[in-house]
Amino acid sequence: MLNKLRAFLPTHFWHGKQKIVILAVSFVGLVAILGLITDFGLVYIERVRLNQAVDSAVLAAAPELPFEEDAMQRAIEYLKQNGYEVGKDVDVLVRGCVTTKGGNIDENNPGGVPQLAMLPIDEVKGAVYIPIASGETKRTTFMIDTGSFRGLEGADNTNENPANLCNNNSGDYGNSSRIKIIGESFVDMNFMKWIGFSKAPIISESMAESVSNLDVMIVLDVSTSTEFVTPYIGGGH
Repeated sequence: MLNKLRAFLPTHFWHGKQKIVILAVSFVGLVAILGLITDFGLVYIERVRLNQAVDSAVLAAAPELPFEEDAMQRAIEYLKQNGYEVGKDVDVLVRGCVTTKGGNIDENNPGGVPQLAMLPIDEVKGAVYIPIASGETKRTTFMIDTGSFRGLEGADNTNENPANLCNNNSGDYGNSSRIKIIGESFVDMNFMKWIGFSKAPIISESMAESVSNLDVMIVLDVSTSTEFVTPYIGGGH
């Protein structure tokens, strides 16, 4: 059929149609490229934002240790300051000593127990500390872990270890020396959703340690040991 049409219609008619097809295909390709650039740009911006939030939160929370819930609350404060609306479309999971929840809590013990050994994990799991608001779609989840990093040197990490005690009545508010935060965010795709990718997951992780027995020493070298080293630009050694 197509060959019969070619015989009746002039050659320049088909050349013009080819130009239209090429132009249409090129336009679709251009739109696809612009869509991908937009989506990847959104992913990059959220990755930078999430990294900054997690890093600032652990650094601010570490001085509050070994009091674990105090460290968690300070971390949440800084997550909010970095633009994450905790309690709206952002929820917080925790693992550690939370006296307001009845003791040690994690993903398996949301009700709280007085003594609980925890092992470090690399997943966004834990007991819900602050849920998202009703009717909201979850955008980001933060997991704050202090219970996995208690002062257990020289002792087994067991439920019988005194370092794992958490009880408001007995004055045990935690014994952690480190805090770890993992943030997982989901970015809505504009173009990629048409090919099956509606959201892109982003994960960021950071850890900080509270050091109370840090020794600082200043050494002044008055010998001639560096006299003949290569000078840096601007003079001197």
